[in-house]
Amino acid sequence: MGKSIEHRGRGIRLAGKGDEAVLTIDGEVVRWGRFSGDGEYFLYRYAYDPHKSLLEVAKRYVEHRERAKGMREEDEG
Repeated sequence: MGKSIEHRGRGIRLAGKGDEAVLTIDGEVVRWGRFSGDGEYFLYRYAYDPHKSLLEVAKRYVEHRERAKGMREEDEG
């Protein structure tokens, strides 16, 4: 069992429960963790925007990658 959503054309899937859950974005496994103080989730590649929902963090990461790609394209263009 798992939960799948599409966000901005990207497939986000959370399979499993609790600390054993596997998060994938477009089929790529993304490492995640929780802060010990408040228990908010974070992604190891994207630790500066934690949230109480792991799927929300994944959505924010997708948006971040889009912004970064756009900035790189502007710099190159």
